Amino acid sequence: ERVTIASEMTWAFGYVRYADPDHKYVQTVNHYLALICVALAAREAERMRLNDLSLGATGDLQAATAIARGVVELHGLGDGADAQVQYLDLETRKRQKDLSPETLATIDTRVAKILDEQRRRAATIIREQKAIVIALRDLLLEKKTIDATTLKSLAPSAPTHGGA
Repeated sequence: ERVTIASEMTWAFGYVRYADPDHKYVQTVNHYLALICVALAAREAERMRLNDLSLGATGDLQAATAIARGVVELHGLGDGADAQVQYLDLETRKRQKDLSPETLATIDTRVAKILDEQRRRAATIIREQKAIVIALRDLLLEKKTIDATTLKSLAPSAPTHGGA
């Protein structure tokens, strides 16, 4: 819905606001993976273009990690024979008690794998769409905020909801 580098919020220098997904009754794994990819894309773009990371990307990493943890711990997704296990209470969203150190390590490994896969996916998209990324950067520096219509005209083939 909107991309800005002129945030009025004290906790963010900029942000991406997604269109209201009320029309989506079913959230898919691919939707969540796309959200992680988008969150990590800003960090990856900084890493690739500046050869460094700003501390502003910390919030994106926190969001991506929370989504990946939810995918693994709440929705039971990941690798391994016990990947279909739910580790969080659905109502309280708190982790089950008495998980073994091995189980906790497995959860952390799965979360790290999802984050790394989506970071790599973001890097590939940034490399493949370099011209659009540069045009977006330049437009953001000029206008500070870009709405969905402007963004769509910049990248007409870009997916809208849920795709990265």
